[in-house]
Amino acid sequence: MRSTSFLQTAFAACALAAGAFAQSGSITTTFVANNQGSIGGANYFDVNVTNPAGLTITNFDVHCSTSTPAGTNFTVEVYTTPMTYMGKEANIGLWTLVGSGNAVSNATTIPTPVDTSDFVLPQGQVGMAIRFISAGLRYTNGTGSNQNYSNADIALALGSATNVAFSGTPFTPRVWNGTIYYNIGGGGCTGNPAVYCTSKVNSAGCTPSIGATGTPSASAGSGFVLTTINELDNRFGLYFYSKTGANNALFQGGFLCGTPPLVRTPVQNSGGTPPCGGAYTMDFNAYVAGGADPALVSGQQVWVQTWSRDPASPSTTNLSDAITVTLGP
Repeated sequence: MRSTSFLQTAFAACALAAGAFAQSGSITTTFVANNQGSIGGANYFDVNVTNPAGLTITNFDVHCSTSTPAGTNFTVEVYTTPMTYMGKEANIGLWTLVGSGNAVSNATTIPTPVDTSDFVLPQGQVGMAIRFISAGLRYTNGTGSNQNYSNADIALALGSATNVAFSGTPFTPRVWNGTIYYNIGGGGCTGNPAVYCTSKVNSAGCTPSIGATGTPSASAGSGFVLTTINELDNRFGLYFYSKTGANNALFQGGFLCGTPPLVRTPVQNSGGTPPCGGAYTMDFNAYVAGGADPALVSGQQVWVQTWSRDPASPSTTNLSDAITVTLGP
């Protein structure tokens, strides 16, 4: 198991480089298992982030089943869904893949570390699914008294399991065995943006997806490009951002992923071909260099989301997921 001191050292280096994190922490359920699932299964549970700054989830310790020999290479995928996992275990369309990573299994009873891609959880509750690919999960039968874990930053309510991820009737209650490691605050080190929140499915049935390439910088003048794909073709839209924090508030039939006040960038057209060949793109470094927002200096963290027109939607608008990043020098 990775120690807190190891994480604090790594995250302190990250904070010195980007000013991104206040501190680090972790929460552990149990590794005393009495049950397990099939290879390719999943555990489901609720995560309530109580720290107003939100959390950046960085890595996990997990528990591999007796059917997974030590030394097995496997993949862990992490999904989230708004509010709660309950009633959603058999519908992957209600979930968003937020992080993944490869691992090598330890023997049963020994926690297996997995370094997943970072993702942000704002204050509030979401459902979480931990899916194993090419390995099986070991977990504990729930008794009521062993299903809730919490600290000053986060609370877990566990949970259920399926032998095939997002399929079949769930076994419940089942307690996921593991540790979640996190940093307080949203966003990763400079050059390591983190995607979070949930896109609104547009009127054509497509789900916008935000991403970025390059290195965010307060002085480079170019080279950090935001791109949002799976948008309706030939619709006006724009990027907007918060400088105060992540959010997960219901808004216009989707989710507002940044905390007000919000800053709008110039309107653009998605172009593309029907129905969802549209895209938005923006060099955020060039925007910073243009001086429209003097607060965008080295060390400033931003939470960015895409808004667009969707005339056939009841709200006539659409919202993407979001990305957060800290500007470097």
